[in-house]
Amino acid sequence: MAKQTFTSGQVLTAAQMTSLQQTAMLGGAASAKVDSYVLVAADAGDAITMNNAGSTTITANTGLFATGDIVTIINIGTGTCTITAGTATVTTSGSLVLAQNQGGVLRFTSPSAAIFLQFATPASGDIEGVTAGTGLSGGGTSGTVTITNSMATAIDAKGDLIAGTGADAFSRLAVGSNNQILVADSTTATGLKWATPSGGSAATPTALGQVYGNAGSSTLGDPLTIGYNSGLVTGTGGTGLVAVGQSAAKANTTGAYNTGIGYRAIEAVVTGGSNTGIGAFALYKTTASDNTAVGTSAGAAITTGGQNVAVGSNALTSTTTGNYNTAVGYGALDVNTTGSSNVAIGHDILGSLVTGGTGNVGVGEGCLISLTSGNYNVAIGQTSLESQTSANYNVAIGTNAGTGTGGGDNNIYIGRTIRSSSGTNNTLLGGATGNVGASYSNNTMLGNGAVASSTTASNTITLGDANITTLRCQVTSITSLSDARDKKNVETLDLGLDFVNELRPVTFDWDMRDKYDEEGNLISTGKKNVADIGFIAQEFMAAEDATGLADHLQLTYRDNPEFLEISQGRLIPILVKAIQDLSEKIAELEAKQS
Repeated sequence: MAKQTFTSGQVLTAAQMTSLQQTAMLGGAASAKVDSYVLVAADAGDAITMNNAGSTTITANTGLFATGDIVTIINIGTGTCTITAGTATVTTSGSLVLAQNQGGVLRFTSPSAAIFLQFATPASGDIEGVTAGTGLSGGGTSGTVTITNSMATAIDAKGDLIAGTGADAFSRLAVGSNNQILVADSTTATGLKWATPSGGSAATPTALGQVYGNAGSSTLGDPLTIGYNSGLVTGTGGTGLVAVGQSAAKANTTGAYNTGIGYRAIEAVVTGGSNTGIGAFALYKTTASDNTAVGTSAGAAITTGGQNVAVGSNALTSTTTGNYNTAVGYGALDVNTTGSSNVAIGHDILGSLVTGGTGNVGVGEGCLISLTSGNYNVAIGQTSLESQTSANYNVAIGTNAGTGTGGGDNNIYIGRTIRSSSGTNNTLLGGATGNVGASYSNNTMLGNGAVASSTTASNTITLGDANITTLRCQVTSITSLSDARDKKNVETLDLGLDFVNELRPVTFDWDMRDKYDEEGNLISTGKKNVADIGFIAQEFMAAEDATGLADHLQLTYRDNPEFLEISQGRLIPILVKAIQDLSEKIAELEAKQS
């Protein structure tokens, strides 16, 4: 409707009031266009709507509109609509190219000039319309919009499923019967169907995962399998099988009472039974029976070895054919391959035993850590027998018991920090006993700090350390073998009174030198300022050597030249001979007097 002019006091008609309302709302009469259009004077106050899929124009010329006239322009077509200047001048702060659903007001500032005031474009995220997609119906661009779920209308009963039948297509899958399971079937429209397991019912086996076991057996034996490819039971056995985790007990066929919990746990077992593997790769390769492994890679390499127990990550992780091994602790017996009947309890126990080691027992962190092929060793205590490599039949009880030189057999070490020997048949009891770097054999050392006279001394017994002042016993002599049947080359001893007269008994105070081991560590401070009686070893040795019978007399013990010792008890035969010599002299004197 064109712009109207009113006079003062004029009564407006209904049509005039409608025109005023439309003008106030920047609408005016609606004029729909589908092609490019040139504005005319009658368009003043109207709304021009352009609807074209292609590009269109609306042209403004001079001399048609008065100052203040407006024309509303809206593009509802999918093509663009451009406001162009014919003979008039058109300016804007927005855009003269209108996309779909864009518009504005063309206001003439003079009969020959106009400015286009563009409406604000809807912000990103504002809803301009709702269109129903696949499976939905309804929609709209204004007012209350209703969307209906077409899938919901397809469900008829409890348990119904909606399954795809193709691209952007679906169909209802009716609920199956009790105890049926949902399986894939490419011959059906939905690719799925409800089916009864070949075993007769879904109530016996319990399974979760993509593939839960082979349905080819009619006697699955109550397996419980959870995880992709877990417990692929293909035979007629598998009684009591529990498989939880991807590929757990994957190859199990007739093996009974196997339990695999963890990624690939007991994956390779086929017919072996009564295996328990808990942890990723636990008993991963075993085909045997009666193995138990708890921990990541525990017993992972066991193949035909049976009746092994491994508890802890990497415990028994390299054992293949060994039997009857028990390993408890991280890395316990972790490199053993074929050794059997070993017991390792603690972190990294028997961590170097590679092949052949049998019957070893290690309890305590780091004990027997260097053993590679030894047999029947027992080590109880932290780092006990830590340096033994291929030794056999050793027993060590106590922290650091049997530490140091390795290689000796049949040794017994009981106590704290007892130093071992590369020799054999030694028995050491007490704290800090034994010599560093020793190679001696058949020695017995009893008491704290007891050490042999040297690292090579053998066949000796040492009681206590250098601070001992009293040797107490209910009897005062030591009984030893003296049977004539065990002696030869027997001759009468000629040493007697003359030899005794060469000896010098003395009184003295002990001032023992400090003793150090070969590494410079202080072993003992010894006795100081303790009064005593006895002999001087150097004087004893001179008298003994002068007889020419030192090998027989053995009065001085010279194994360690730095600490000479004497055997005073061996003087008894000489003292007896000296008394006999005196008796002869007394008899001669008495004869002369009579």
